[in-house]
Amino acid sequence: MDEITPAPPDGAAKTTAPVLFSITRNADLRATSSSVSCISQSQLSELTATKDLTALRLLGGLAGLAVSLRTDLTTGLQDEGGDTVKSDPGFTARRKDYGENRLPPRKRKTFWHFAWMAFNDKMMILLAVLATVDLALGIYQSISAAPEEPDVQWVEGVSIIVAVVVIVLATAINDFQMDCKFRLLNQRKEERDVIVVRSGRAQQICIHEIVVGDLVHLETGDVIPVDGILIHGFSVQCDESSTTGESDLIEKTPALNTNTDSGSAYDPFLLSGSKVSNGVGTFLVTSVGENSSYGKILMSLHTEVEETPLQQKLGVLAKYIVHAGLLVGAVFFLIIFIRYLVHLKGIKGGPRAKGKSFLNIFILAITVVVIAVPEGLPLAVTMSLAYATARMFKDNNLVRLLKSCEVMGNATTICSDKTGTLTQNRMTVVAGRVGTFTPFVDENSGPGTGNKTDAVPLRSEMDSLSAHTRELIKASVFLNSTALEKGHGQEAQLVGTSTEIALIEFAQSNFHADSITAERERTQIVQLFPFNANRKCMAVVARIFSGPYRLFLKGAPEMVLQSCSRIVTDSHSALSSQYLHDEMRTVMRDDLRGFSSQSLRSIALAYRDFDHWPPKTPIGNESDDFLDEVLQDMVLIGLFALRDPLRPEVTQSVRDCQAAGVSVRMVTGDTFLTAKAIALECGIYQPGGIAMDSSIFRKLSSSQLDMVLPRLQILSRSSPEDKLRLVSHLRRLGETVAVTGDGTNDALALKEADVGFAMGIQGTEVAKEASSIILMDDNFASIVKAMLWGRTVNDAAEKFLQFQFTINITAGTLTIVSALSGGTNSSVFTVVQLLWINLIMDTFSALALATDRPTRRLLKRTPEPRGSPIVKVTMWKMIAGQSIYQLAVIFVLYYAGEQLFHCSTKAERHQVQTMTFNIYVWMQFFNMLNSRRVDNGWNFLDGITHNYSFFFVQAVIVAGQVLIIFKGGEAFGTVALTGAQWGWSMLFGLLTFPVGVLVRLVPDRMVVMVGTGIVSIGRMLFDPVVLRWRRLIHGCFPVMFRARKGRENLSSSLDTAQTTIVSEPKRDQYISLRSGLGSESDRSERDGSFDLVRAIEGARSRPVEEIPGLEVHPDTCKDDIVIGRREEV
Repeated sequence: MDEITPAPPDGAAKTTAPVLFSITRNADLRATSSSVSCISQSQLSELTATKDLTALRLLGGLAGLAVSLRTDLTTGLQDEGGDTVKSDPGFTARRKDYGENRLPPRKRKTFWHFAWMAFNDKMMILLAVLATVDLALGIYQSISAAPEEPDVQWVEGVSIIVAVVVIVLATAINDFQMDCKFRLLNQRKEERDVIVVRSGRAQQICIHEIVVGDLVHLETGDVIPVDGILIHGFSVQCDESSTTGESDLIEKTPALNTNTDSGSAYDPFLLSGSKVSNGVGTFLVTSVGENSSYGKILMSLHTEVEETPLQQKLGVLAKYIVHAGLLVGAVFFLIIFIRYLVHLKGIKGGPRAKGKSFLNIFILAITVVVIAVPEGLPLAVTMSLAYATARMFKDNNLVRLLKSCEVMGNATTICSDKTGTLTQNRMTVVAGRVGTFTPFVDENSGPGTGNKTDAVPLRSEMDSLSAHTRELIKASVFLNSTALEKGHGQEAQLVGTSTEIALIEFAQSNFHADSITAERERTQIVQLFPFNANRKCMAVVARIFSGPYRLFLKGAPEMVLQSCSRIVTDSHSALSSQYLHDEMRTVMRDDLRGFSSQSLRSIALAYRDFDHWPPKTPIGNESDDFLDEVLQDMVLIGLFALRDPLRPEVTQSVRDCQAAGVSVRMVTGDTFLTAKAIALECGIYQPGGIAMDSSIFRKLSSSQLDMVLPRLQILSRSSPEDKLRLVSHLRRLGETVAVTGDGTNDALALKEADVGFAMGIQGTEVAKEASSIILMDDNFASIVKAMLWGRTVNDAAEKFLQFQFTINITAGTLTIVSALSGGTNSSVFTVVQLLWINLIMDTFSALALATDRPTRRLLKRTPEPRGSPIVKVTMWKMIAGQSIYQLAVIFVLYYAGEQLFHCSTKAERHQVQTMTFNIYVWMQFFNMLNSRRVDNGWNFLDGITHNYSFFFVQAVIVAGQVLIIFKGGEAFGTVALTGAQWGWSMLFGLLTFPVGVLVRLVPDRMVVMVGTGIVSIGRMLFDPVVLRWRRLIHGCFPVMFRARKGRENLSSSLDTAQTTIVSEPKRDQYISLRSGLGSESDRSERDGSFDLVRAIEGARSRPVEEIPGLEVHPDTCKDDIVIGRREEV
C-alpha cells in the first residue's frame, strides 16, 4: 500500500542514516591492533549459531571482536583502492579466510544429461532396440545376398537409428538452452543491493560482495543476508522462523548499548535469512555464504520447480493421450500380427525373411505409438515459459514463480498501489502552510497544484520566516528521516523514500542547509520510532545542544493533527506557539481538502519538548501505549503538499486493461480526495464505480462485500489488513487477482493473491520474497506487459496443441488404415518418414509456435475463466477441418493416385508415393502458419516478423524436405520428383489456407451443436451395452459390486456436501485475514450496524462532504442500481 515513509529502493541505498551518524561519534570504539589475535571462521559460526554471550565476552565484547576481524566499528573496512570491493586486494585474502557470500552452485546438468533424458522414453528405447535388431538382420541379409541383388537391406535400420538420434539431439539442445535461461533467471532473482560502511562512507554494493568485517545497515522489511552482531539500532525485532523455527518476534539489543560483563541475558545476534519486522540498525558481519546459518540450511535443501497450472493440465491431457495411443498401438499390432500369422506360410525367403517381416510390423506398431504420444507437450510449455521469462526480464518483470507468468494472462482484476506505480515517484513540495503563517505555493509549479487566491510565493514565505522557525523545520526534516546521503562532495546523492527526499531538497533549497550528514553530526539522536503503517507516522527524539529533548513527529496530517494542541506562531525573538483552536483546525482541514482535490499528497510535521528522556512513565519506552502517551500536546509545525506527477503511459495502460476485460482498482494509503483525483486522472474511476474509504470498508459484512466489490474502484487510506481482506474476498468471488505491494505488511496480501507484484525500487525484501513477480521499475505499464506475456504463454500451448493434434489424428489414421487395408502390412508412409513427421510435429513446432511475442491483439479479448478447457471449440473446429482435408487428399492419392496420374511403370508409381509423402509434409508446413491463430481471426501473420525462431524452423523443414526428396533414396523410400509434381505438392499445401478460412467462417455454435449431437448418439448406442455388462458383472460378483456401490454412494454424498457448501458463497466462507478482521465482519453482519443501501443512496444524492469516504461516480446512470436490491444486502 502507499505509505508516507515506505521502505527504500532495492536498487538504491538502504536508508538508516540515524544509525549511521549515531555511530560516527563513538570514536572510543575504534579498534587497535594490540587487543587480541584473529579468529577462525569456525569460531565465528559457532558464536552466532549458538548465540553465545559468554564467548563474546571472552573475545573482549564487540570491540574485541572487531579487532580480531581487523575492522573498525566506526568506519568499517578500509577501501583504499576505490569504491568497490574488487579494487582492494586485502578483501581477496579476507574472502579466502572467511569465504564469499555465495552458495556453491549446484552441479550443472550437462548436455549429455538432457540427451539421456530425451532418449529415456520407453517407446524411443524400444524403437532404437528394434532398429538395431533390424540393422543386424539387414547386414546379415546384405552379406548373404546373391550378387545380382542390391545390398541395401541394412539401410532401413540405419535410417531409423539416425532418425532417433536426430530427435534426441534436437530435444536435448532445446532442453539445454532452456536450462541455461532458467539458471540465469535464478541468478538474477538472488541479486540485490545493500548499504555498507567502508572507509567511513556509505556504499551500495551487491550482497555477493559482502565480506566478514563489513558494517551493514538494516531496516524494517529487510531480509538479513549474512550472520552478524547488532552494533547500534532502534526497536529492532526479527522474525527468525525461517532459521530457528521460532514463531515469535525476537527483540534484538545492540551489543554496544549493553554491558557485556553484566551477565544479563540479551540477544544482539542476527541470523541470515531472518526478516526485520521492525526497527533500523547497523551490524557487524561475522559469517557469509555457506558458513552462515541460513546458508547451511540452503545447502542441505534441494527444491524442485513446481509445475505450473498449464503444465498440470497438459500433463493430465498427455496421460490420457498416452493411454489412448498405447491402446490403439496394441490393437493395431494385434490385428497385423494375426494377419502376419495367417500369411506366414506364404512369405518367401525362409526364416530370415519371416523374421524381417515380423520385425517390420513390430517397428510400424511402435512408430504409430510414437506418433500418437505427444512428447512435445511439456516441451512447448517449458520452452514458452523460458522464452517469456527471459523477455519479461527485459520488460522490467523479474519472474520469481513460473506459474505466475501464465496465471497473469488470465487475471481479471488488478489491485494497484498509487505512489510509484501509477505516479512517477518523484515528489516535490509545491504548497503548504507553516504554523499560523499565510499559505504558500511554488510559483514555478504551474496550475493544478493547490494554488489559492490568498497564497504567497514559496520563496517569499520561506524568506519571511524567523531563524528559529527555519531551524525547527530544517531539524524536523533532516533528523526525522531515514534518508541517506550516498557519496560525498559534488557527487553526493540522496537515497531514500520519495517523500523524505522531497522534504530534504525543499529544506536545502530554501534554508541553505549543509549536507544532511553534516547537519546530523551536530545533534545527538536518542531514540527513533520507525514508520508504523497503522499509525501512519514516524518519530525521532534528539537532544538539542545539550538542552531539552525534542520529539519530532512526521506523518499523515489527520493523525498528526489529533496529537497536536498547539501551533507554531511567528516570532523573531524565540520559538513560540499558541493554542490550536477549532477555527484554525477548520482552516487546516480546508487546506488539506484543497490539496487532495488537486492530487497532492500532504504530510504534517510537529514537535514536543521533554526535560528528560525517557519521560517518567511506568510504560516501556518502545510500546504502543508509551507512544500514545508521549504523542500528545504536540506543537504543529506545518502542512506540506507534495506533487507526484502521473506517469505519462499510465492512462493508456489502464485503458488497455479495461479493453482486455481486466478491472483496475486503486488501493492506496492516501486520502480519499487525493485517491479520487488521481483515479479520475488516469481513468480508473469511471461511471458506475464506487470510491470508498477504509473506515467504511471495515464496517461491511461479508454479504455486503459481495455486493460492493464488483463496482469498487477506489479504496483509500487502506491498511495492509484491508488489502488482504479485499484480495481474499475477490478470490472467493471467483476473480483471478493480481496485487501490488511494497511494504513488509503487504506480504500477506501478496501471498494471498494469484499473482503478487512487489515493487523492485520501493519494495522491502520481505515483500519481494512474498511476491510472484518483482516489478523492477515500479511501473503499472510493466504489469500490462506481464499480462500480455501470460496470455502469450497460454496461446503458445494452444497453438501447439492445435497443430500437433492435427498431425496425431491424420498421421495415425493414415498409417493404421493404409496398413490394414493393404495386403503387405505396409503403410502409406515408411517408418523413417513417420519419424521425420514426428520431429516436425514435436520439436520443430514447439520451437516455432512457443516463441511468439505478444501483440496488441491480445488486449482485445477477455480473460479465460478458471477451469476453462485447454482445447476450445475454435481449436476443435480447425483440427477437424484440416484433418478432414488432409485425410481426403492423402487417401485419394494413395488409393487412386496411380490412375489419376496415369502411372504405367514402377518408377512412376514410386514418384506418386513420394509425392503423397511430400504433399503431406507441405500441408503441415503451411498449416503451421494457420496454427498461429487459435481463434476465428484470419490474420495468422500478425507479429510473425518478430519471431525469428519460426523462420528458422520453417527454413530447416524446407531444407530437410528438399534434401529428403532428392537424396533420401533407400533411407527414406523416396525418389526425385518432377517440376509438375512439386507444383502439385505446393498447391495442395497452400490449399490449407482457404480451408482454414472456410473453417473459421463456420459458427462456433453450430460446431457445439454437432458435437453435442455426436455425444448423444454415442451414449444412445453404447449406454445399453455398458448397462448389460454391469448387470452381468453384478450377477457374477455381487459382493464386489455392493462394495463398489457403497464407495460410489459415499463419494456421491461427499460431492453433494461439498457442492452444498460451495453453492452458498455468502455464508461462513474462508477469508484468510489477520488482526481480527473476520470477527469484525461477523459482528457487523449480525447486528446490521451499517446500512449499505442507504449509504449508497445518500452518496448518490449528496456531495461527498456530507458522507465522507463514500462516493458513487457522479456520471453514473440514474437507472443503475449499483449494488442491487435492499433485500439482497
